[in-house]
Amino acid sequence: MMIGETPAPPASLQFVAKWQGRELDLSPLGRSDRVSDLKRLLQDETSVPATRQKLMGLVKGKLPSDDTTLGSLVTGGMCKGPPYKFTFIGTPDDQLLKEPEDRDDLIEVRRLTCYSPGKQRVPNPPMLA
Repeated sequence: MMIGETPAPPASLQFVAKWQGRELDLSPLGRSDRVSDLKRLLQDETSVPATRQKLMGLVKGKLPSDDTTLGSLVTGGMCKGPPYKFTFIGTPDDQLLKEPEDRDDLIEVRRLTCYSPGKQRVPNPPMLA
């Protein structure tokens, strides 16, 4: 390499995702791989579906589109590295909030209504089934 020349970028790119307080060292990806490939790796590692992933810090001020090549993020100076670090936000399926009727670990609560002799409604506190 001659003085003043910039070094050739590596053929494979190493990414590190910060997620839920820990750092995930991901398998190297090629320069022609896309953000969607990076999301697929994250899905395999974390069980967060690609459709619910947000990758922050790869592109300044916005989220990268799934068809963006990783090489363009690196050569465009949008991403600092190697390794190229970013913040990953997403929730695995098993940690999503569920509707109460879709859960089997809750007890059923029933409210009884009592009537006084004069047929006046008197509310009762809930009873456990």
